[in-house]
Amino acid sequence: LLERLPGGQRAYHRLAELSQAKKRGYELPLLRAGIETVRRSLTHTEPGDGVLDLGTGWYFKDALLYALTGRYEVVAFDVRDLARMSYVQNYLSLLTDHTEEISNAWQLPLEPIRERLNDWRQCGSLQALLKAARIERVIGPAERMPIRDDALSFASSYCVFPHVPPALLKEELSELYRAL
Repeated sequence: LLERLPGGQRAYHRLAELSQAKKRGYELPLLRAGIETVRRSLTHTEPGDGVLDLGTGWYFKDALLYALTGRYEVVAFDVRDLARMSYVQNYLSLLTDHTEEISNAWQLPLEPIRERLNDWRQCGSLQALLKAARIERVIGPAERMPIRDDALSFASSYCVFPHVPPALLKEELSELYRAL
């Protein structure tokens, strides 16, 4: 509601920045849920497969985790551009603090994960980070998701569907099915 008022979107983001200033940008239980989601994706996909973070939100939550594996074509989709480099930097710090846990959960070598995170943390902009992580960022209407047919092998979403108006839910799920 706030973002619909004149100047409201700027106020909305400023309030978010203030509330996140001393946080790591992401709660540990949510990180662990994302680690588990990606672990499951590793058992159901092949290297080079397309994966989707549906409703990527403020941090590129699962998109960065997928990219961290080094094995996927990653799409980060949302209907609005909410991400900010400061939020993503906080999240990258949290990932860095948990690289051993990530490596163990995925049964992937630790050093490439550390190297990717180190490279990403050196990026000076969100665009540079997404390019370095090889994440395709897609912003658009969910009812006409601009992702080609059968481009995806796996998709994840955290707390997105409650935000979808019921009238659009069927269309959004049909679009997801088409892309998968």
